Amino acid sequence: MATSGRGRVSAPAALGSRRISTHPGWCARRLHDMATLHQQRRLSSALSLSLSLPLSLCLSVSLSLYLLINQSLGQRLSTS
Repeated sequence: MATSGRGRVSAPAALGSRRISTHPGWCARRLHDMATLHQQRRLSSALSLSLSLPLSLCLSVSLSLYLLINQSLGQRLSTS
């Protein structure tokens, strides 16, 4: 049993608990969790990229069309 400096049994030893890092399957679970998290982040990043490119292209085309129409209307009004 683990004892503290004054001869008393420490609380974790009295409860019979072990550190998480010494659990046999802890390392494998932790690696699996990290891989899953990395895969989710990669998927999220790819999804946001696949959505942001068409959106930015659409906004760019819309702005270009707006400016072109606005310019042509401005020229028509100034000539008449």
